[in-house]
Amino acid sequence: MRAFDEEPDDRLVEMAREGRDADTRPFEVLMRRHQGHVVANCRVITRSSADAEDLAQDVFIKAFFGLRRFEGRSQFKTWLQRIKVNHCLNHLRKTRGAVLVDMEEPGLEAHPAMHRQSTVHESLQSGLDRERIVRVLDGMSDTLRIPLMLRDGEIGRAHV
Repeated sequence: MRAFDEEPDDRLVEMAREGRDADTRPFEVLMRRHQGHVVANCRVITRSSADAEDLAQDVFIKAFFGLRRFEGRSQFKTWLQRIKVNHCLNHLRKTRGAVLVDMEEPGLEAHPAMHRQSTVHESLQSGLDRERIVRVLDGMSDTLRIPLMLRDGEIGRAHV
């Protein structure tokens, strides 16, 4: 990898595009070289430290698979920045209005927003499914039915 470390970005891009026998080393050097900047910008754009690493990884995946379309009319860093900004803006659009919560928060399961009322159709379908399961279980021999019921506690409770 050291031989690639000294190469300028444009040469690494050229080598990565040639991609002799799936040699990803030139792109790996580009990624290492620009990763800190991309992660920091993702953090600033989205105001989310939690999402920054994942967003940066997505940016590099998009760059890797889009490298053949890179025309070289700008620097690699500029092209990567465009991918990064577009990806982060798309992320913000998708998550706008979404409320994110920590799943480890105590008492979260009791919060009303975590529950939804089932519709009549869902309740009816659930009952019909439960009846079918019970009929199938009743038709099984004990050697098959008992281990299955022990393995899946929900089926066991539905049958009782």
